[in-house]
Amino acid sequence: MKRVLHTPLRVMGVVFLGLMLGGMAHAQVKLVYTNNVSAVTANVEQQLIELFMAENPGIEVEYRNAPISPEQLLLWTAAGTGPDVFMVHSHTFSELVGLNLLAPLTEWALRDGEIDLNDLFPEAVEEFSHDGILYGMPYEYHLVAALFYNADAFAESGLPEPPAEWPWQQFLQDAKKLTRFDGDEVIRWPIYTYHPLNFVHSWGGGLVDDWRNPTDTILDSPESIAGYEAYVDLVTMGYSPPSASYTDGFLSGNLAMVISGLWGAYSFVNADFEWDITVPPLGEGPSGGRGYEFVSRAIGMSPQTSHPEEAFKLLKFLAYDERALAIRALSIASQGVQGDMPARISVARGEAFLNNDLGPKNKLLILNVADYVYRMPRHPQARTIFNLANSVAGRAINGEALRNVIVSVAEQIRGILKQEQLR
Repeated sequence: MKRVLHTPLRVMGVVFLGLMLGGMAHAQVKLVYTNNVSAVTANVEQQLIELFMAENPGIEVEYRNAPISPEQLLLWTAAGTGPDVFMVHSHTFSELVGLNLLAPLTEWALRDGEIDLNDLFPEAVEEFSHDGILYGMPYEYHLVAALFYNADAFAESGLPEPPAEWPWQQFLQDAKKLTRFDGDEVIRWPIYTYHPLNFVHSWGGGLVDDWRNPTDTILDSPESIAGYEAYVDLVTMGYSPPSASYTDGFLSGNLAMVISGLWGAYSFVNADFEWDITVPPLGEGPSGGRGYEFVSRAIGMSPQTSHPEEAFKLLKFLAYDERALAIRALSIASQGVQGDMPARISVARGEAFLNNDLGPKNKLLILNVADYVYRMPRHPQARTIFNLANSVAGRAINGEALRNVIVSVAEQIRGILKQEQLR
């Protein structure tokens, strides 16, 4: 999106006034906050921490930008160096709850008096809740439902910009027109995606029978197999490279389209061509042929923190405060592009996201397809199950028989689910 907009956003102009106050009083409480983000986003998080400390001179916060896995959190906790407050990803939430690495937050939120859980997108609240108890305060709302497209490539190919309702067969016809060769070498592929489970769900299949209480996999159902076949066909029929860097490929013009989440805007802000988003083409399954992974982030609190009152105060600021959410959402506004979508409804529908003229211009489409999300299963080995399912397409692309791989992986997942039921 090569255009640069200079949008008057009042919240950005006033939010750091607190930093101009006098020197910070001696901190009585020290907290550690850890997340795992890019360098650009880390700078934003550091600004938020400075604002929080300026307004809370009795609290000092050490910010660490480092990988956060359940394994790493266990090591830190055992060594007594774990964070008091930390980012929680939807991919690892179930494991963190099972390992007792997250403090329950429902009572804290209700007692606070200022937090309105109904002002958070319900999908995000459910994502970070277990047995009706909130364990992570969601602050970002993401679906893997953004089809980034090179508008210049479409115009050059004589194609209109892609619609929100794009039938699969029409998509394949249009995609052929986007392909470019230099001799026998493909120099522009129509599309690349690394989310095969989106295809499985868009063809009417799925990963497990019930994501809240999984007892069996449906990965080997006819619908799931059809979704995998459609994904693999993109490669075998020459629509997609077997593997690629979606960022480098899109920016170089080697890929005309990539499927990602809205976070891709951070990577594409400096593209030298016009781009925008729509939603991916429709699969050929029931329920409208749509299925998108729900991927979100929250802020959690360690049950081992020595300062729970102060830790929750920091958590509330980072995950719920309107200013913090707006700062993240507008972090690349000077370049005319939107940052992350806040999980707080009132902020997402205000100037920080929907009610501004920042690109992508079609960002509202992401909210319009929220009914078609699928989730990580609520299971202590959710990551293992998810990774096994995602490995199917790659193995088939590398030469293994697709149906044999599906049968093998489905049996592995059934074994994992059965082991948990026997405990």
